[in-house]
Amino acid sequence: MRKTWIFILIILTLVLCGTACQKQQTSSVYKVLKNETTYTVDPEQGTISDGTYIYYFSVQANPNQTRMEITYPDGSSYWWVSDEHGGYGGFSDDYDPERFADGFILTDVLESGQPRRSSSSGAGWSILLIPLGLWNLIWPYSSWYLSHGWRYKNAEPSEAALALNRIGGAVLLAAGLILLLA
Repeated sequence: MRKTWIFILIILTLVLCGTACQKQQTSSVYKVLKNETTYTVDPEQGTISDGTYIYYFSVQANPNQTRMEITYPDGSSYWWVSDEHGGYGGFSDDYDPERFADGFILTDVLESGQPRRSSSSGAGWSILLIPLGLWNLIWPYSSWYLSHGWRYKNAEPSEAALALNRIGGAVLLAAGLILLLA
């Protein structure tokens, strides 16, 4: 019976890890509605499209500041540098404000529309928390023994200690699943 539970635990962990890996491969293209125009942003290609024109952008970030540069279809550009105190920026001399989207709007699209990315550390934590939670939930005695029981001779856990281990296991399992699916 123990071998069956261990086998089930291993299979479940592998399935959940596979789900996490597949989830991270989804497209990062997103849309932002700004001033009645829908902008499509493709971070991997470095493009913003307003349906008429395609603008290219680059973002260079370091711990102190972030620099965004947008290149318009005609080669003109807009740049913006921001830090914790605010920001500053400007246009190239050949920029035509009547023809293309304003640089302020495009940088705002980049800053406000970026979907929250799930970090790979969330999947890493879930790979740790899910098996640990299942272990505490299924085998609370062995969990108690490894944390406390080895210190004493002939000690037995109380029903409350086993119940708390199960509750803790359920909490760890839930946290691992939330991190995996978030």
